[in-house]
Amino acid sequence: MACLLGLPGALAVTAPTASAAPATQPLESIAAAAQARLEAEAARRWGSDPATETEVRINRLDARLRLPACATALSTVLPPGTRAIGAVAVGVRCARPAWSVFVPGRISVQKPVVVTAVSLPRGAALARGDLVMERRDLSTLPAGYLADAEALVGQTLRRPLQARTVLLPGMAAAPKLVARGERVALQAGGGGIAVQVEGEALADGALGETVRVRNLATRRVVQGTVSGPQRVVVGLPGIGKNVNQP
Repeated sequence: MACLLGLPGALAVTAPTASAAPATQPLESIAAAAQARLEAEAARRWGSDPATETEVRINRLDARLRLPACATALSTVLPPGTRAIGAVAVGVRCARPAWSVFVPGRISVQKPVVVTAVSLPRGAALARGDLVMERRDLSTLPAGYLADAEALVGQTLRRPLQARTVLLPGMAAAPKLVARGERVALQAGGGGIAVQVEGEALADGALGETVRVRNLATRRVVQGTVSGPQRVVVGLPGIGKNVNQP
């Protein structure tokens, strides 16, 4: 036995082995869980729109992060009120052993929006040639956007705009066809009967908007819909939902 202990390598056989380091959770698996959750959120919010393209990016995790290997499948959670656009943080959790970490990422949403083709002054009536559709990242448009150029034709600008400006809600308005205090043709119809009387508009109104009008013959105030220049359509007098007392 003594000669065996003297053989090269004998100490390696008899010496105690070093304890193995605790297993850690691969950072790639944490990033993959966060990626999958954000992709699912993007698909749920934007997937039904064929004109929209989404891209999910997860920030690189700190290489110094050391978490115990998870004995169960990782789960994910989004903070209340999280929007599926722009900067997003998704929580990745392990049930056993218990730990959690928030992983930052970003959901980019590209969609065609209405943009001015040329510079336009305040009060300009928009023509179709004044507008183009350009793909933009919606996360850079916190004030909103418009996606229907045809619906803006005929509306007037409330402020001057430079070329390639994204049209935001409220930048243009439908022209007023009825002005407060002016005489209007008050048209009433129903049951095969049509009546037209003179009225006084009590508010401004654009096409399709609801305005209050005083019937100058009866002095009653009714609500009607602007149907054209100085023209408002209502139900026959006496229909409760259309009639208000002065």
